[in-house]
Amino acid sequence: TTALPDCNFWHYALQLNIYEQILRIEGYIPPTARVTKMLNVYDDAADGFDHVILPDLGREAVLLLAWNVTSDNLEPCPF
Repeated sequence: TTALPDCNFWHYALQLNIYEQILRIEGYIPPTARVTKMLNVYDDAADGFDHVILPDLGREAVLLLAWNVTSDNLEPCPF
């Protein structure tokens, strides 16, 4: 994750990708399902929301989950 910019947008994108991977592992999302993650941003001028598609960080999410499960410094994770 060191290659990702350190800002809230990327933190949120990574967080949603981690949630997606957990839901896949737990069986709530089928393995072949396509998931689109969006950030809804309110636009005052248009008096509505803009839908910003978040980047696919599935690889980074899986690597973070694997690190959490295999790290000697943390309690094992259930997934």
